[in-house]
Amino acid sequence: MPTWDLKQKIPEQVKTIVGASGFREHADRFVRHREELEQIIQLIFIETEEGQSKTLVNFTVNLGIYYRFIPLLSMPSSPQEAGKPVAQDFIPNEWECHLRTCLLRKKLNWVDNLGLFFRYQRDDPHKALWQISDEKTLEMAVQEFQNQFQRQALTWFEEFSDLGRAYAFIQNTPETSPYQGGTFGCGMSRSPVRKHFQHYFAQRLNHKNPLLSD
Repeated sequence: MPTWDLKQKIPEQVKTIVGASGFREHADRFVRHREELEQIIQLIFIETEEGQSKTLVNFTVNLGIYYRFIPLLSMPSSPQEAGKPVAQDFIPNEWECHLRTCLLRKKLNWVDNLGLFFRYQRDDPHKALWQISDEKTLEMAVQEFQNQFQRQALTWFEEFSDLGRAYAFIQNTPETSPYQGGTFGCGMSRSPVRKHFQHYFAQRLNHKNPLLSD
């Protein structure tokens, strides 16, 4: 199957699965709105490997949560935007989200004799990399995606859509590698980015619960 056809079929299959849980398609990503935040799923196609008779399509499935009560940070390219509230119609990309991770595959036994696919290993550092070469491997990947979406993605979204749990993470927990299922995006423990997030989380939660202090 041509690479272009595969790259079209993958989002179509993902759309069907995530749509059943309330995600809607927006440009090249899928969005589910919750009060004060957006949940984002975005496929990132990395590169294509050419084999003797097959083409291997590589991509990651990136997850993110964007909290609308956090004003924009000052950026060198647009310092005038600092402190402005987020526009109501703004739909972020995954890489613009405040907390992020990758959807991991649990297994990958889609191996052929070309040596293009790596076999699943218990400590495989590439579990975040999804690979497709034809209809058969697409079908296997879709089934794996459906399972992992239910097990990992929805659980992660539920956890960090709880503002109290998200604030506890931003307050106390170091970033960990998304390629091992870790959560990142809020910066190092004493970075300006994390302090910015902490401030607005504390402000928002104090507004809802005066007993909660920073």
